[in-house]
Amino acid sequence: MDDPLREVDLLATTSIPYAELRAGSDILDVDGVPVRVASIEHLIRMKRATGRSQDLADAEALSQLAGTDIVRIDEPDGT
Repeated sequence: MDDPLREVDLLATTSIPYAELRAGSDILDVDGVPVRVASIEHLIRMKRATGRSQDLADAEALSQLAGTDIVRIDEPDGT
């Protein structure tokens, strides 16, 4: 299937505490199934933390969708 709206990106580890992720998340309906998704800010932080080129490109695209080129970074190492 070549529908980008049906793609799922899983990040196995993150330095963001679960309680913070859950508090900022939204529940979306996907074909009648409620799915909890991370906020755009959290997605950007997690993708930047991986350092992979595709994730960095995704983070940039998400930043543009969020309407800002500057996103608050709270990672301990400043990235």
